[in-house]
Amino acid sequence: MQTHDSDDARMASAISGLMSEAIPDGAKGRTFEAMRRPARKTNLGQFVGAVSLTTIVVAVVLWPERKAMAWGQIVQSTLGSARLHHEDFERRPDGSGWRKVVEEWIDGNKNAFLANLPDQRAITIDMRHDGKRCYRLDSKGYGVVYNEKPNRRMSWRLQRYSLENLLADAHLKIDKTPTDATISGKSVFRYNAKEREGPDGFAFWSPVAFYVEKDTGRVIRTETFAPNGTMIEYSTVDYPESILDETFMPPKTGPRVFDLDRDLARLRTMMAKGVPLGNGNVLRAAMQSPSGELVILWTGTPPNGDGKQRPVVLGHPDHGIFAPDQITTSRWKVEPGTLFKFEGQPLCGLAVQINKPVTGTVDLQIPILEPNKSSPIKNSLGIVRGYRSKQAGTATVRDFPVIATMPYALLTYFNGSVQW
Repeated sequence: MQTHDSDDARMASAISGLMSEAIPDGAKGRTFEAMRRPARKTNLGQFVGAVSLTTIVVAVVLWPERKAMAWGQIVQSTLGSARLHHEDFERRPDGSGWRKVVEEWIDGNKNAFLANLPDQRAITIDMRHDGKRCYRLDSKGYGVVYNEKPNRRMSWRLQRYSLENLLADAHLKIDKTPTDATISGKSVFRYNAKEREGPDGFAFWSPVAFYVEKDTGRVIRTETFAPNGTMIEYSTVDYPESILDETFMPPKTGPRVFDLDRDLARLRTMMAKGVPLGNGNVLRAAMQSPSGELVILWTGTPPNGDGKQRPVVLGHPDHGIFAPDQITTSRWKVEPGTLFKFEGQPLCGLAVQINKPVTGTVDLQIPILEPNKSSPIKNSLGIVRGYRSKQAGTATVRDFPVIATMPYALLTYFNGSVQW
């Protein structure tokens, strides 16, 4: 009965994986694969965090110096700019031309990132940070806003192909003797980068060219090539004198946006009250996503993930159950830091895929569960981590309030594994 296409579970994945200061390798890999471009086999931009200019200068390998501007100066001139605007383009599959896939603005600790990936290779398609608040819009068309920890400009950025990531890549080998070129009528230097095998034995196959202004030393264009010499991607970069403030703020009209700080206050109030169900289980919350999914949470014994011990929303037919590992008996298989908790207790629950949204309150029939000691759950070493559950009965709760929000995004925001 478990489904795997929960709308705002995608949003939760984005926030959980990309807002953390340290992203677990497994999360990196999953998000990287979700965003992978089938035609490209380089990992030039795997979530590089804030990188100092000194680190960048050391990381990029150069051919023996002959003459022309030092690469370290180019990096410093480019990334040291107060403002930066860049766009990424890729060749259309049918070869008919180019399409813009990424646009980004940077102004100090302000960021705006827009993705236009028709095959949904990115979880987030619109991400903005005005220095205090973050806004994210996912590919399903739902957005969230929330408070962001100051000065974390680079740690939460989604894109793989940013200019900074290219400049910071440790496996590029840059020719320090450039050639003359012309871009938009301007005479510039062209620096070529050679591919080089990485420490894990993975060899890059896409040569890259950087075009640099002669007077300022700033990169204004990058190009990526296939082995046969065909250009497959390019980026343009400019350095505006100013960027409008609204560029970094949520759009005033358009998609529905949920304020996670407001919803979190409501969730905490609801959870603190609780409704006893029996056998130590306490109903804590009900949250509904805009697509109709109703997430029902309790503390006590978690349900099995097969959907058989299912809550029922009385008067509202459903078409299945979504069972996230963190709130079912499968939680013993996940990292402890990723569990959703309330007052130190792991949250339990299931999401009911009801056919239409509800407002106000609902009547619920909740299974009363207890550990099934005859069905232990063991880890790879054979140590018992927990037990599957068995149902002892049901409890009916009338007029239970529902919070309309992005449930998993809110739970991730609430989760103690993210440091605010």
